[in-house]
Amino acid sequence: MNTRSGQSDHGIDTATVRRVAHLARLGLDEAEIQRTAEQLGTILGHFHALQAVDTTGVEPLVHALGDSGVPAADVIVPFPQPRSSLLALTAHGREGFYVVPAVLDTDFGVDDAPAPATSSAHSPDEDPGADE
Repeated sequence: MNTRSGQSDHGIDTATVRRVAHLARLGLDEAEIQRTAEQLGTILGHFHALQAVDTTGVEPLVHALGDSGVPAADVIVPFPQPRSSLLALTAHGREGFYVVPAVLDTDFGVDDAPAPATSSAHSPDEDPGADE
C-alpha cells in the first residue's frame, strides 16, 4: 500500500473506504480504515491475477452439477400423525397449536364471528391436506 497517498496498489484509497463505511453506517476508526483499504486492495489484486489467466478455449461453467435443471421426482410420502409429531419439536405448543407472539393488537371482533365449522372426516393428528 502506498501509505503517503492512502491508496492501495490496486486503487482502493482510504477516502473510498471511508465513504462506503459511512454509507453502510459502519463506525470504523482510522486504523480500521487503513486495514480495510489494504484488505480490499489485496482482494482486487487476486481478481487482477485471475483476469490475467488465459481462458481461450475454456467452456464456461454454468452449474457445478452436470444434470442441473432436472427436477426431482414428485413422490408423496405418508407422514403419520403430523400435528403431534411436529408439536413435539417445540416447547411452544398448546392445545394442538403453536403458540406465537401476538403480531397485531386487535382481535378483529372474534366474539362476533360465527364458530368455525368442524369436520369429522379427519382427526386432529391427521393432515387434512394429505390424500388418503
